Amino acid sequence: MVLNRFVNKLLLKIPQVKGIVKEKKQIQFEYQAVVEELQVKENKRKDFITFLYQKILQRTPEEVEIKQWLKTDYNNQELLNLFLDSEEYQELNKTKILLDNLANIPGVITKNETIDTYIAYPGSDRMQLNFALNGKPFQLDDLLECLHFLSAKALISSEKNCFLDIGANIGSTSIYAIKSKYFTQAICFEPSQLNYQFLLWNSQLNGLQNKIQCLKYGIADTIGTQELICSPTNCGDFRLNIATNHATNNNLFAEENFTSEQVDFTTLDSLLADKVISIENIGVIWIDCQGSEGLVFAGGNNFFRQLSVPIYTEFWPYGLKRINCQDQYFDFLKQYGKAFVRFVNNQPQYIDLQYLTNFYDQNIGTGEHCDILILPR
Repeated sequence: MVLNRFVNKLLLKIPQVKGIVKEKKQIQFEYQAVVEELQVKENKRKDFITFLYQKILQRTPEEVEIKQWLKTDYNNQELLNLFLDSEEYQELNKTKILLDNLANIPGVITKNETIDTYIAYPGSDRMQLNFALNGKPFQLDDLLECLHFLSAKALISSEKNCFLDIGANIGSTSIYAIKSKYFTQAICFEPSQLNYQFLLWNSQLNGLQNKIQCLKYGIADTIGTQELICSPTNCGDFRLNIATNHATNNNLFAEENFTSEQVDFTTLDSLLADKVISIENIGVIWIDCQGSEGLVFAGGNNFFRQLSVPIYTEFWPYGLKRINCQDQYFDFLKQYGKAFVRFVNNQPQYIDLQYLTNFYDQNIGTGEHCDILILPR
Protein backbone atom coordinates (compact mmCIF):
# COMPACT_ATOMS: atom_id res chain seq x y z
CA MET A 1 0.00 0.00 0.00
CA VAL A 2 2.69 2.48 1.00
CA LEU A 3 4.86 1.56 -1.99
CA ASN A 4 1.95 1.89 -4.46
CA ARG A 5 1.15 5.35 -3.17
CA PHE A 6 4.68 6.53 -3.85
CA VAL A 7 4.88 4.79 -7.25
CA ASN A 8 1.71 6.60 -8.35
CA LYS A 9 3.15 9.86 -7.16
CA LEU A 10 6.30 9.16 -9.15
CA LEU A 11 4.28 8.40 -12.32
CA LEU A 12 2.48 11.71 -12.04
CA LYS A 13 5.85 13.43 -12.09
CA ILE A 14 7.07 11.75 -15.30
CA PRO A 15 5.73 14.43 -17.71
CA GLN A 16 7.67 17.00 -15.83
CA VAL A 17 11.06 16.04 -17.20
CA LYS A 18 12.78 18.97 -15.56
CA GLY A 19 13.74 18.13 -12.02
CA ILE A 20 12.58 14.52 -12.21
CA VAL A 21 15.75 13.19 -10.57
CA LYS A 22 15.37 15.61 -7.70
CA GLU A 23 11.70 14.72 -7.31
CA LYS A 24 12.53 11.00 -7.35
CA LYS A 25 15.07 11.42 -4.56
CA GLN A 26 12.53 13.41 -2.53
CA ILE A 27 9.91 10.71 -3.01
CA GLN A 28 12.37 8.02 -1.95
CA PHE A 29 13.26 10.06 1.13
CA GLU A 30 9.59 10.50 2.05
CA TYR A 31 8.94 6.80 1.49
CA GLN A 32 11.82 5.83 3.77
CA ALA A 33 10.53 8.19 6.45
CA VAL A 34 7.09 6.57 6.32
CA VAL A 35 8.62 3.08 6.52
CA GLU A 36 10.69 4.07 9.55
CA GLU A 37 7.64 5.60 11.22
CA LEU A 38 5.68 2.39 10.68
CA GLN A 39 8.57 0.37 12.09
CA VAL A 40 8.67 2.53 15.21
CA LYS A 41 4.92 2.04 15.66
CA GLU A 42 5.28 -1.73 15.27
CA ASN A 43 8.11 -1.84 17.81
CA LYS A 44 6.03 0.16 20.29
CA ARG A 45 3.08 -2.18 19.71
CA LYS A 46 5.34 -5.19 20.19
CA ASP A 47 6.65 -3.71 23.45
CA PHE A 48 3.10 -3.14 24.68
CA ILE A 49 2.07 -6.71 23.86
CA THR A 50 5.15 -8.03 25.67
CA PHE A 51 4.26 -5.83 28.64
CA LEU A 52 0.74 -7.32 28.77
CA TYR A 53 2.10 -10.85 28.83
CA GLN A 54 4.62 -10.07 31.56
CA LYS A 55 2.37 -7.98 33.81
CA ILE A 56 -1.03 -9.61 33.30
CA LEU A 57 -0.22 -13.22 32.42
CA GLN A 58 3.08 -13.17 34.35
CA ARG A 59 5.10 -14.90 31.67
CA THR A 60 7.30 -14.14 28.69
CA PRO A 61 5.46 -14.48 25.36
CA GLU A 62 6.54 -16.79 22.59
CA GLU A 63 7.60 -15.05 19.38
CA VAL A 64 4.74 -16.68 17.49
CA GLU A 65 2.25 -15.21 19.98
CA ILE A 66 3.57 -11.69 19.43
CA LYS A 67 3.40 -12.13 15.65
CA GLN A 68 -0.23 -13.23 15.87
CA TRP A 69 -1.20 -10.13 17.85
CA LEU A 70 0.72 -7.85 15.47
CA LYS A 71 -1.51 -9.08 12.64
CA THR A 72 -4.62 -7.71 14.38
CA ASP A 73 -6.01 -4.17 14.35
CA TYR A 74 -6.84 -3.91 18.06
CA ASN A 75 -5.87 -0.67 19.76
CA ASN A 76 -4.09 -0.72 23.12
CA GLN A 77 -7.27 -0.48 25.20
CA GLU A 78 -8.86 -3.33 23.26
CA LEU A 79 -5.73 -5.43 23.71
CA LEU A 80 -5.77 -4.76 27.45
CA ASN A 81 -9.42 -5.81 27.70
CA LEU A 82 -8.77 -9.00 25.74
CA PHE A 83 -5.93 -9.98 28.06
CA LEU A 84 -8.02 -9.26 31.16
CA ASP A 85 -10.90 -11.33 29.77
CA SER A 86 -8.70 -14.26 28.71
CA GLU A 87 -9.13 -17.71 30.27
CA GLU A 88 -5.42 -17.74 31.11
CA TYR A 89 -5.72 -14.59 33.20
CA GLN A 90 -8.92 -15.77 34.90
CA GLU A 91 -7.22 -19.00 35.93
CA LEU A 92 -4.13 -17.12 37.08
CA ASN A 93 -6.25 -14.72 39.09
CA LYS A 94 -7.88 -17.58 40.98
CA THR A 95 -4.44 -18.65 42.14
CA LYS A 96 -3.56 -15.05 43.02
CA ILE A 97 -6.61 -14.76 45.26
CA LEU A 98 -5.69 -18.03 46.93
CA LEU A 99 -2.10 -16.87 47.44
CA ASP A 100 -3.34 -13.62 48.97
CA ASN A 101 -5.31 -15.61 51.53
CA LEU A 102 -2.43 -17.98 52.25
CA ALA A 103 0.04 -15.16 52.88
CA ASN A 104 -1.27 -14.76 56.43
CA ILE A 105 -0.57 -18.33 57.56
CA PRO A 106 2.86 -19.78 58.42
CA GLY A 107 2.98 -22.57 55.87
CA VAL A 108 1.14 -24.58 53.24
CA ILE A 109 1.61 -28.31 52.59
CA THR A 110 1.11 -29.58 49.05
CA LYS A 111 1.17 -33.11 47.68
CA ASN A 112 2.73 -34.11 44.38
CA GLU A 113 1.13 -37.27 43.03
CA THR A 114 3.68 -37.67 40.24
CA ILE A 115 6.58 -38.41 42.53
CA ASP A 116 4.72 -39.09 45.82
CA THR A 117 6.05 -36.23 47.92
CA TYR A 118 4.76 -33.68 50.40
CA ILE A 119 6.33 -30.22 50.33
CA ALA A 120 5.62 -27.45 52.83
CA TYR A 121 6.05 -23.85 51.62
CA PRO A 122 6.10 -20.60 53.57
CA GLY A 123 2.67 -19.00 53.23
CA SER A 124 4.28 -15.73 52.12
CA ASP A 125 5.93 -17.34 49.07
CA ARG A 126 4.47 -16.26 45.72
CA MET A 127 6.82 -18.08 43.37
CA GLN A 128 7.35 -21.73 44.25
CA LEU A 129 3.96 -22.04 45.93
CA ASN A 130 2.31 -20.62 42.83
CA PHE A 131 3.89 -23.37 40.72
CA ALA A 132 2.82 -26.04 43.21
CA LEU A 133 -0.79 -24.85 43.38
CA ASN A 134 -0.95 -25.01 39.59
CA GLY A 135 0.27 -28.61 39.57
CA LYS A 136 3.82 -27.83 38.44
CA PRO A 137 6.24 -28.42 41.33
CA PHE A 138 9.07 -25.92 41.05
CA GLN A 139 12.17 -27.32 39.26
CA LEU A 140 10.94 -30.92 39.34
CA ASP A 141 10.96 -31.19 35.54
CA ASP A 142 14.42 -29.57 35.39
CA LEU A 143 15.80 -32.08 37.86
CA LEU A 144 14.30 -35.12 36.16
CA GLU A 145 15.48 -34.00 32.71
CA CYS A 146 19.00 -33.57 34.06
CA LEU A 147 19.12 -36.89 35.92
CA HIS A 148 17.59 -38.82 33.04
CA PHE A 149 20.21 -37.37 30.69
CA LEU A 150 23.07 -38.22 33.07
CA SER A 151 21.74 -41.72 33.60
CA ALA A 152 21.42 -42.34 29.86
CA LYS A 153 25.03 -41.19 29.42
CA ALA A 154 26.17 -43.42 32.33
CA LEU A 155 27.41 -40.32 34.16
CA ILE A 156 25.72 -41.26 37.43
CA SER A 157 25.75 -44.63 39.15
CA SER A 158 24.41 -46.40 42.23
CA GLU A 159 27.87 -46.29 43.82
CA LYS A 160 27.78 -42.47 43.84
CA ASN A 161 24.45 -42.29 45.64
CA CYS A 162 24.69 -38.91 47.41
CA PHE A 163 23.14 -35.70 46.06
CA LEU A 164 24.96 -32.51 47.16
CA ASP A 165 22.56 -29.55 47.30
CA ILE A 166 24.15 -26.10 47.81
CA GLY A 167 21.52 -23.43 48.35
CA ALA A 168 19.01 -26.15 49.21
CA ASN A 169 16.19 -23.73 50.05
CA ILE A 170 13.26 -25.71 51.53
CA GLY A 171 14.69 -29.05 50.42
CA SER A 172 12.36 -29.91 47.56
CA THR A 173 15.11 -30.63 45.02
CA SER A 174 16.93 -33.08 47.30
CA ILE A 175 13.66 -34.76 48.22
CA TYR A 176 12.80 -35.19 44.54
CA ALA A 177 16.29 -36.55 43.86
CA ILE A 178 15.81 -39.27 46.47
CA LYS A 179 12.15 -40.00 45.76
CA SER A 180 12.94 -40.40 42.05
CA LYS A 181 15.30 -43.23 43.13
CA TYR A 182 18.34 -41.76 41.41
CA PHE A 183 19.92 -41.15 44.84
CA THR A 184 19.54 -42.60 48.32
CA GLN A 185 20.87 -39.71 50.40
CA ALA A 186 21.54 -35.97 50.21
CA ILE A 187 23.62 -33.26 51.86
CA CYS A 188 21.84 -29.90 52.01
CA PHE A 189 23.31 -26.48 52.75
CA GLU A 190 20.88 -23.68 53.54
CA PRO A 191 21.82 -20.58 55.60
CA SER A 192 18.54 -18.76 56.20
CA GLN A 193 16.53 -19.53 59.32
CA LEU A 194 13.17 -19.62 57.50
CA ASN A 195 14.24 -21.90 54.68
CA TYR A 196 16.30 -24.12 56.97
CA GLN A 197 13.27 -24.71 59.20
CA PHE A 198 11.18 -25.72 56.18
CA LEU A 199 14.06 -27.91 54.98
CA LEU A 200 13.91 -29.81 58.28
CA TRP A 201 10.12 -30.05 58.18
CA ASN A 202 10.08 -31.30 54.59
CA SER A 203 12.68 -33.95 55.35
CA GLN A 204 10.47 -35.19 58.19
CA LEU A 205 7.23 -34.94 56.18
CA ASN A 206 8.70 -37.35 53.64
CA GLY A 207 10.35 -39.67 56.16
CA LEU A 208 13.82 -38.72 54.94
CA GLN A 209 15.29 -37.20 58.10
CA ASN A 210 17.81 -40.06 58.27
CA LYS A 211 18.74 -39.71 54.60
CA ILE A 212 19.15 -35.94 54.31
CA GLN A 213 21.98 -34.22 56.18
CA CYS A 214 20.87 -30.62 56.78
CA LEU A 215 23.62 -28.07 57.45
CA LYS A 216 22.79 -24.45 58.31
CA TYR A 217 25.57 -22.73 56.36
CA GLY A 218 25.89 -20.62 53.28
CA ILE A 219 28.75 -21.61 50.98
CA ALA A 220 31.11 -18.93 49.64
CA ASP A 221 34.84 -18.14 49.52
CA THR A 222 35.26 -16.96 53.13
CA ILE A 223 34.37 -18.18 56.62
CA GLY A 224 32.30 -16.02 58.96
CA THR A 225 29.04 -14.15 59.39
CA GLN A 226 27.66 -12.30 56.38
CA GLU A 227 24.44 -10.56 55.43
CA LEU A 228 21.73 -12.33 53.51
CA ILE A 229 19.01 -10.25 51.84
CA CYS A 230 15.62 -11.91 51.54
CA SER A 231 12.74 -11.32 49.16
CA PRO A 232 9.46 -10.88 51.07
CA THR A 233 7.50 -12.82 48.43
CA ASN A 234 9.94 -15.42 47.08
CA CYS A 235 11.72 -17.70 49.54
CA GLY A 236 13.89 -18.87 46.64
CA ASP A 237 15.41 -15.40 46.29
CA PHE A 238 17.56 -15.09 49.40
CA ARG A 239 21.02 -13.80 48.47
CA LEU A 240 24.40 -12.95 49.84
CA ASN A 241 24.61 -9.16 50.06
CA ILE A 242 27.92 -7.65 48.99
CA ALA A 243 28.14 -3.90 48.36
CA THR A 244 29.22 -3.28 44.76
CA ASN A 245 28.50 -0.40 42.41
CA HIS A 246 26.21 -2.64 40.38
CA ALA A 247 24.29 -3.69 43.49
CA THR A 248 23.93 -0.10 44.66
CA ASN A 249 22.68 1.23 41.34
CA ASN A 250 20.54 -1.68 40.15
CA ASN A 251 17.42 -2.86 41.94
CA LEU A 252 15.63 -4.77 39.22
CA PHE A 253 13.76 -6.87 41.76
CA ALA A 254 12.95 -4.06 44.22
CA GLU A 255 15.79 -5.13 46.48
CA GLU A 256 15.19 -2.03 48.59
CA ASN A 257 12.16 -3.90 49.99
CA PHE A 258 14.12 -7.03 50.94
CA THR A 259 14.69 -7.86 54.58
CA SER A 260 18.12 -8.89 55.86
CA GLU A 261 19.54 -11.62 58.08
CA GLN A 262 22.98 -12.35 59.48
CA VAL A 263 23.98 -15.94 58.67
CA ASP A 264 27.02 -18.20 58.87
CA PHE A 265 29.10 -18.87 55.78
CA THR A 266 31.90 -21.35 55.18
CA THR A 267 33.81 -22.85 52.25
CA LEU A 268 33.79 -26.26 50.62
CA ASP A 269 37.53 -26.57 51.23
CA SER A 270 37.06 -25.93 54.95
CA LEU A 271 34.24 -28.46 55.21
CA LEU A 272 36.39 -31.03 53.44
CA ALA A 273 39.45 -30.36 55.61
CA ASP A 274 37.39 -30.55 58.83
CA LYS A 275 35.70 -33.75 57.64
CA VAL A 276 32.24 -32.22 58.07
CA ILE A 277 31.22 -33.84 54.80
CA SER A 278 32.51 -36.85 52.91
CA ILE A 279 32.92 -36.65 49.15
CA GLU A 280 33.38 -40.34 48.33
CA ASN A 281 29.72 -41.02 47.51
CA ILE A 282 28.74 -37.68 45.94
CA GLY A 283 27.36 -38.26 42.45
CA VAL A 284 25.92 -34.88 41.42
CA ILE A 285 26.23 -31.33 42.76
CA TRP A 286 23.25 -28.98 42.49
CA ILE A 287 24.01 -25.28 43.06
CA ASP A 288 21.52 -22.42 43.19
CA CYS A 289 22.83 -19.50 45.27
CA GLN A 290 21.22 -16.53 43.52
CA GLY A 291 24.37 -15.10 41.98
CA SER A 292 27.09 -16.17 44.43
CA GLU A 293 27.98 -19.38 42.58
CA GLY A 294 31.33 -17.88 41.59
CA LEU A 295 32.22 -17.59 45.28
CA VAL A 296 31.20 -21.21 45.87
CA PHE A 297 33.65 -22.27 43.17
CA ALA A 298 36.41 -19.97 44.43
CA GLY A 299 36.14 -21.41 47.94
CA GLY A 300 36.37 -24.98 46.71
CA ASN A 301 39.61 -25.25 44.74
CA ASN A 302 40.85 -28.30 46.62
CA PHE A 303 37.35 -29.75 46.89
CA PHE A 304 36.83 -29.72 43.13
CA ARG A 305 40.31 -31.08 42.45
CA GLN A 306 39.36 -34.17 44.44
CA LEU A 307 35.80 -34.53 43.19
CA SER A 308 34.97 -34.76 39.50
CA VAL A 309 31.21 -35.09 39.05
CA PRO A 310 28.49 -33.34 37.01
CA ILE A 311 27.38 -29.97 38.38
CA TYR A 312 23.97 -28.45 37.66
CA THR A 313 24.02 -24.73 38.43
CA GLU A 314 22.23 -21.48 37.81
CA PHE A 315 23.80 -18.92 35.48
CA TRP A 316 22.27 -15.54 36.34
CA PRO A 317 24.17 -12.56 34.88
CA TYR A 318 22.33 -9.96 36.97
CA GLY A 319 23.03 -11.81 40.22
CA LEU A 320 26.65 -12.54 39.35
CA LYS A 321 27.27 -8.90 38.48
CA ARG A 322 25.63 -7.62 41.69
CA ILE A 323 28.05 -9.70 43.75
CA ASN A 324 30.88 -9.19 41.26
CA CYS A 325 31.91 -12.84 41.06
CA GLN A 326 31.45 -13.39 37.33
CA ASP A 327 35.21 -13.78 36.80
CA GLN A 328 35.44 -16.59 39.35
CA TYR A 329 32.45 -18.27 37.70
CA PHE A 330 33.98 -18.19 34.22
CA ASP A 331 37.41 -19.22 35.51
CA PHE A 332 35.85 -22.30 37.07
CA LEU A 333 34.01 -23.20 33.88
CA LYS A 334 37.26 -23.07 31.93
CA GLN A 335 39.16 -25.23 34.42
CA TYR A 336 36.51 -27.78 35.40
CA GLY A 337 34.17 -28.12 32.46
CA LYS A 338 34.65 -30.44 29.52
CA ALA A 339 31.20 -29.72 28.07
CA PHE A 340 28.14 -27.63 28.95
CA VAL A 341 24.49 -28.50 28.44
CA ARG A 342 21.21 -26.59 28.57
CA PHE A 343 17.80 -28.21 28.48
CA VAL A 344 15.49 -26.47 26.01
CA ASN A 345 11.97 -27.80 25.44
CA ASN A 346 12.91 -31.00 27.27
CA GLN A 347 15.88 -31.58 24.99
CA PRO A 348 19.61 -31.33 25.83
CA GLN A 349 21.43 -28.57 23.95
CA TYR A 350 25.22 -28.45 24.03
CA ILE A 351 26.58 -24.93 24.42
CA ASP A 352 30.06 -23.44 24.72
CA LEU A 353 31.76 -20.68 26.68
CA GLN A 354 31.13 -18.16 23.92
CA TYR A 355 27.40 -18.80 24.21
CA LEU A 356 27.57 -18.13 27.95
CA THR A 357 29.70 -15.02 27.43
CA ASN A 358 27.14 -13.64 24.98
CA PHE A 359 24.27 -14.58 27.29
CA TYR A 360 26.00 -12.79 30.15
CA ASP A 361 26.63 -9.61 28.15
CA GLN A 362 23.05 -9.50 26.88
CA ASN A 363 21.33 -10.13 30.20
CA ILE A 364 23.23 -8.24 32.92
CA GLY A 365 20.33 -5.82 33.16
CA THR A 366 17.39 -8.05 32.22
CA GLY A 367 17.10 -10.52 35.08
CA GLU A 368 17.06 -13.45 32.63
CA HIS A 369 18.92 -16.58 33.67
CA CYS A 370 19.59 -20.08 32.44
CA ASP A 371 20.55 -23.31 34.17
CA ILE A 372 23.54 -25.23 32.89
CA LEU A 373 24.89 -28.72 33.40
CA ILE A 374 28.68 -28.78 33.67
CA LEU A 375 30.24 -32.07 32.60
CA PRO A 376 33.68 -32.51 34.19
CA ARG A 377 36.96 -33.07 32.39
